[in-house]
Amino acid sequence: MADGALLARMAADHGLQARVKGLSFRCETPPAPALLMVHSDPALLERVLRNLLSTAIRYTAHGGVLLMARARHGRIELLVSDTGVALPGGGVKRCLMSSCNCKHLRTHKLPPSMGV
Repeated sequence: MADGALLARMAADHGLQARVKGLSFRCETPPAPALLMVHSDPALLERVLRNLLSTAIRYTAHGGVLLMARARHGRIELLVSDTGVALPGGGVKRCLMSSCNCKHLRTHKLPPSMGV
């Protein structure tokens, strides 16, 4: 699956959502993003990225969201990072479970997110 097209769609869709909320949105890719290849279920990868980006925008009150793809150690690394609230220890694992409800994070004053 070519990853460059997926990242362009994600940037267009979620960039607009971020701007409507007053946030910045950046998508950083290598110079030739069309050459990025990911061996994955395309629908599942898109679903995961949409979920991460939507959550980043939802829980970020100010600042911005970053979507990055980079080659690292012969693999492709996808990163979603934001300036929103961070999850406490073990929070990432709990929030990736389908039964998790992370709405309580809006009220906690925690350091900025480091990305997932």
